[in-house]
Amino acid sequence: MKPSRAESGLVLLLAFLAGSAALFRMADSLSPFDADQSVAHHYEYLTEGFLAGHTSLSVAPAADLVALGDPYRPGQRISTRLLDASLYQGKYYIYYGPGPAVLLMLPWRVLAGHEMPQRLAVASFGSLGLAALALLVASVRRRHFPSASGLAAAGAFLCALFASWLPVVARRPLFWELPIVAAVACLWWALYFLWRYHDSGGRIAWAAAAGAALAFAIASRATDVFAAGALLVILLVPVIRSGPGARRWSPFVLASSVVTAAGLLLLVYNHARFGRWLEFGQSYQLWGDEYRNMRFLSPQYILFNLRQYLVGIARPSPYFPFVRPALPVDGPTGYMGIDEVYGVAFAAPIQAAGLAAVAWVLPRRNEAGSRSLAVTVAAGAASSVLAGLVLLSWGGACSRYVAELWAGWTPVAAFGVLAVFSDWGKGRTALRALVGAAGLWTAGFVLLASADYNGIARKTQPAVYDACARLLDYPSLWWIKLRGIGFGPVEVRVHVAPGAGYAETPLLESGRRDRLNQLVLAHGKDGTTRLQFNRDGSDMGLGVPLAVREGDVTARVTAPWLYPPAAHPWWDGVADPGRRRALQSEYSIEVGGAGPLAYSRSEDAEEYFPGVLSQGDPGADLGWIASIRRIAPP
Repeated sequence: MKPSRAESGLVLLLAFLAGSAALFRMADSLSPFDADQSVAHHYEYLTEGFLAGHTSLSVAPAADLVALGDPYRPGQRISTRLLDASLYQGKYYIYYGPGPAVLLMLPWRVLAGHEMPQRLAVASFGSLGLAALALLVASVRRRHFPSASGLAAAGAFLCALFASWLPVVARRPLFWELPIVAAVACLWWALYFLWRYHDSGGRIAWAAAAGAALAFAIASRATDVFAAGALLVILLVPVIRSGPGARRWSPFVLASSVVTAAGLLLLVYNHARFGRWLEFGQSYQLWGDEYRNMRFLSPQYILFNLRQYLVGIARPSPYFPFVRPALPVDGPTGYMGIDEVYGVAFAAPIQAAGLAAVAWVLPRRNEAGSRSLAVTVAAGAASSVLAGLVLLSWGGACSRYVAELWAGWTPVAAFGVLAVFSDWGKGRTALRALVGAAGLWTAGFVLLASADYNGIARKTQPAVYDACARLLDYPSLWWIKLRGIGFGPVEVRVHVAPGAGYAETPLLESGRRDRLNQLVLAHGKDGTTRLQFNRDGSDMGLGVPLAVREGDVTARVTAPWLYPPAAHPWWDGVADPGRRRALQSEYSIEVGGAGPLAYSRSEDAEEYFPGVLSQGDPGADLGWIASIRRIAPP
């Protein structure tokens, strides 16, 4: 018996509630970043500033920062600075748009009488966006794919949720993420209103609503101005298709006026802050690095970024959460760097289901009953393409940009899932199996990437994280036992080559792409040669000088990253808590005697055995590993 419309709607509603609850759970546990002078509160300060009648943030910069001749140069000794805020004439500003504060946080402050925490604003915008996505999926299913079950509609919605990358972005709900999530939510509402406008035969109220949603999208992220232009053009479709005597320009004029007014107000807002219409604050940004000679936008970045966002491959790991971003690579000249980015082809293959929506729409694009879906698909695709023109030209690839890049295409992918699991997909068993597998892979991968992102889940929810790691790491424990893999210190025979000037040669490596643990052979400026531990590219202060300037030296090296992660069930075999604690925190290098010891938390290992660099490499500048072997732990 076919489920009723109410039953099908209930399944989709439950999927929406579950997705929203997950976003709030991920965002509402940000204690490691919850400091007064951190990026966890920028928009709260902006809201307080608006209430006080000014455009600057409510928090004042430190006097010693304001007194600096060049406060934008990093590395100066000051009491405190508000990271990534814009400092201008003794006041803090933000370089992102004010949309999130105006649309949500300011009304909440007035009505509730207290601030909405920035992290909850991220989750709230994510939930509001999911509401638009759920309404859009339900409306399109009812109009075009009634044979798709309620379960298929819920599956299409959940596929879109995971493909949107919001579960990863919400894991770090800071100053950078809020305007992006707000813009994504507004874009989804704009697509829903656009759908309703065309599906209703051109009702002006839906056009006005679409214009308002686009206005707030621009007010959150100015980069959405191109996508807004594309959607406004698509509003013209009924005008173009109607006869000259029947053309109704008022919906397009109204929506365009709303968007234009928002753009003008944004320019006035800039002028009120910085005295320049097109200055958003980036010229006065307090970065952690020197940036003033960098090229932020350049066509030379496009191909490199396209590879990262499309086909960037994760590095597998035997330990939970099993996926890690690719190791750093050198970008084009002037490129700033790469955040934890995975290519969509690997991380979210369900996005390819959008091609099924295109295949369904193309033969029906001129049919009156299918025109509304055709223009919505075109609008979604165009907004992603136009967002790509900006993001692919930017001098850095960021995980949060993934949500913005695919925001328009994500609903199209959901339509494709509906099409495949409707009557249109009957007889296409292989296609259904492929789409189903892509959806499951996307959901699983995104959840793992969310658990791994910046190590936040482990810091904010250690009990949950460790429980998942313990349970899911049992297969690797079985493999360890089956293969007889051992852990413990390593004995390395290092060949030291004569070095001139300061130089470092990494010998062993383990850990995340931007938090690497290394054993390094370093030749100092004073002529000494040392074996030392580095972390994040910096000397940990743990090393031993070598007596030889050239030749072989044998060292016994102990480090926590030579063992499985602390939550791994392998540690059940170490019964003594004190010994277990020591093995999980002890560093030492012994060359003919005891070396330095330190007890501190280490990043987890990512492999059964650390990466061996410069092994038998006579071309290395300073030296290389001649041999290496594992030693049984003490």
